[in-house]
Formats: sequence, structure tokens, C-alpha cells
Amino acid sequence: MFSQKDKMKSKLENMHLQERINYGYRKVIIMMLISGLLSIVVIGVLFANMVHYIENVTVADQAVKICRINVNAAARNIREMALDDDTSSYAGYEKTVEKLLKEVDSELKNLKGTGIIPDSDYEEYSSALSDWGNIGYSIIEKIKSGDKEKAVDEIMNDCTPALNKAVEIAIRLDDVTDQESSRAARTTFTFAIAGIVCIIVCLFLAWILTKKTGKKVLDTILEPLRAVEDVAKELTEGKKAVIFDLDGTLCFDGMTMSKELQEVLLTAPKYGHEIIFATARSYRDCLSILEGELKKLTVVGLNGGEVFQDELLVSQYTIPSNALGTIVSYCDTYNLPYFIDDTFNYAIQNPEQIPFLSNVDSLNKARILPVQELNKPIKAVIPLAEHEDIREDLIFNLNKLECLDLTYHDIERCLYINLKGVTKASTVLNHFGRDFVAFGNDQNDISLFKYAIYSVQVGDYPYLKDFADEVIPAINTVIAEKIKLLFEKF
Repeated sequence: MFSQKDKMKSKLENMHLQERINYGYRKVIIMMLISGLLSIVVIGVLFANMVHYIENVTVADQAVKICRINVNAAARNIREMALDDDTSSYAGYEKTVEKLLKEVDSELKNLKGTGIIPDSDYEEYSSALSDWGNIGYSIIEKIKSGDKEKAVDEIMNDCTPALNKAVEIAIRLDDVTDQESSRAARTTFTFAIAGIVCIIVCLFLAWILTKKTGKKVLDTILEPLRAVEDVAKELTEGKKAVIFDLDGTLCFDGMTMSKELQEVLLTAPKYGHEIIFATARSYRDCLSILEGELKKLTVVGLNGGEVFQDELLVSQYTIPSNALGTIVSYCDTYNLPYFIDDTFNYAIQNPEQIPFLSNVDSLNKARILPVQELNKPIKAVIPLAEHEDIREDLIFNLNKLECLDLTYHDIERCLYINLKGVTKASTVLNHFGRDFVAFGNDQNDISLFKYAIYSVQVGDYPYLKDFADEVIPAINTVIAEKIKLLFEKF
């Protein structure tokens, strides 16, 4: 009695070589099609899950944050209006409050549209904001009518409790969005593992079937597959991230980037590369430089403290509130200037001593807030040009906190402060984790150059040269040509 194996062998022996090859192809192609279809299904599920949850969670999270910021800002304007004896300024305060609350209404619609927040929680939050808005308008009317005593009383007894209620609900909603983010991650991981297992099983079965056709048939089938694999590997390994600093690297006036540089950057996809901007600026201050499609690219801002992709915040690393309190207290004691950024707004002290203030918020998208009202502080800068005598003492005392990274820029004479372990390079590696080419010009680019497979220094900053593979002059034409050459090389 012939076994199934013997029957297969006999069948193959009676086939011409072309027939053997065709037979083997059919078996392999069927299994490869099954594997490919499973891969497509898994990728589709993962993509749909990420779009549904991550994008919606991001929109919901942003909506809650903007509502909190705008309501706090409106409350501050009402308080200032109550304290202002100049009745001619009332119209300005009222107009600002109306604008802020109109944005709140718009963000509430966005929040509801995400479907992330349960209807009951949404209605509670919307009602709390509406109640506060009614109180606010009531206070404004009392101020305008000259009854400031009743207005102040309503601020203390009605407005503040209503605002606190809205803030408490917003904090609860933040927990909801965090839970949805975790759920999306778990679902993505589950489907990814399941998809990998299915694909491995199909590939194993395909290998078994090809083995039964004999070594010659197997080699014939695998030869083109190996070629395809090699090409795919080359393409994968060829795709690099190219990291660019902005000020002093692509921008030389604090406000613009030359058309020549913009055009060459937009050719990156043609070479299979991804552009990432890594800068000490906040994303807010990058918008005046990045035009058109460039603003949709990835921006690692605030020396690694935040990441924006496609104009949306995807990550941030904040300074703990107790550490920020210590920084501010020290600055207050010695009357030091400071500039502290959160995602979009900022707080300042002694602005006349801040050298880069002219490049801040040129599009007027932010608000200058009291430092206590910063939502999530990310980076602090303390200019010390007029306070060099206490620099060492300041750094010594702040280093005691152990949760901060301190970097003193001797040319700027500014102390830069981020969360411990946060640099341009750490954020790039954490989020993108692959080989990259780096362009930079200054001290805060050293971390990038240490990890780059190739680094180009623009300009002549002396302390960066030891880490650079190449140094080029700060000339737009030269920089553009070098970018093009490296796009082609890598």
C-alpha cells in the first residue's frame, strides 16, 4: 500500500520540470495569499483601531484642555474687569470673554463628536461650563451697571465655586481619555500578536508544502522570493529620519526659512526619508517658520519636551509642580528673569532681560499666564546675563531636586531646564527609534549628534565640532545642496 508521501513522490516524478515548478508555485502561492490576506486584515484592524481611538482620544483630550484654559482665562478677565476703574476698557474685557467662551462652545462640540466621553459625563461638563458662563455674564452686567460690590460678591460666592466644579469634572474627563488610550494600546497589542501568530503559522505551512516538492523546486520557488525579500530589506533599511534644528540651522533671522531650503526639504519622501524638526522652540513658535506642508511634519519642540505630528500634540514631558515651585521661588528671591513654556501658553518675569522674546508667539496664538496657571510646564529658561554672580549657586541648588536636567548655554548665558532625561535625542529615539541623520548648530544639538549615523554642523559653534562628522557654513545654498546630497546618499 502506497503512503500519501509515496503517491506525492510518484506524481512529481511523472511531471516535467515545468509542471513541477507550476505545482510547487500553486501550493506556495495559495499559502502566501492566505498569509497576505491575514496581514491585510490585521493591518486594517490595527489602523482602524488607532484612527478610532487614538485620534479621537487626542481630539477629546485637546478639547478638555482648551476648555479649561479658556474658562480660566475668561475668569481672569472678569476679575481684572472688576478691579479696573477705567470704564472705557470694559468693552475689551467683555469682547475677550465672549471670544473665549465661543471657543469653549466649539470645543465642546468637538468633544461630543469624538464619542470618547460618556453622554452623562459630557452633559455634566457642558452644564457646568454653561452655568459658569451664565454667572460670568451676570457679573459683567453688574460691573457695567456700576454695581461692583455685588459683582465682587458674585465672583467670590458663585463664580469661583462654579469654576472649581468645572475643573474637577475636567480632571475626571482627563482620566477617561487616559483609560481610552490604554484600551487602544491593549487592543492594538492583542491584534498585533494574533496577526503575527497567524502569519507565522501560514508561513510554516508554506514551508512544509514547498519542502515536499523537492530541493530543486524549492530553490526555484525561493529564488525570486529571496530577491523580493532583499529588495524589501534594502528599502526598509534605506529609509532614514533626517533631524533638523531650526534656529541657526535652517532659520537665521528668527522668523523665516528660505524658499530654497523649504523646497529641498519637501523632496524627502522622494528618497524615502522622513523629516523631523528638533528645536528648543515650542511648537507655537515654529508655526511662523514652517509654512504649508512643513507645519504638518513632526516637530520635537522645547528641547525634547513635546512632540507634535500633523499639527496635533502626541506627547509631552512636564516638570513636576514641586520642582517648578522651587525654580520660581528661587527666581523671585533673587529677582531673576524666567521664561516658562507649557504646550502653548507661557509665563515670564522681567521680560526686558529675556533675549529671545522677540521670537516668541509672533502669530499671537498664546496667552501670557501667571506661572501658577500654566497647565503643564515643560521647559524653563533663566537668562543670567545680568546675574552671573549667582549662576553656580543657582545650578547647585536646583541640581538637588534630582528630577531636572540643567544645561547652561555660555554663549546665550541662559540656563535651560527640562525634565530629567529629556533631550532632543531621547525623545527622537523614544518615539521613532531608528537610524537618523542630524543637522544642528548649537550646544543643545550635541545629544542628537552623539546618536546620529551622520551629523552635519551648520556654522562654527566650537563645542559642537567634536561631535560632528562634517561642518558647513551657514549659507542657504550650501545647506540646501548638502541636504540633497545626504538624501541621495542615505
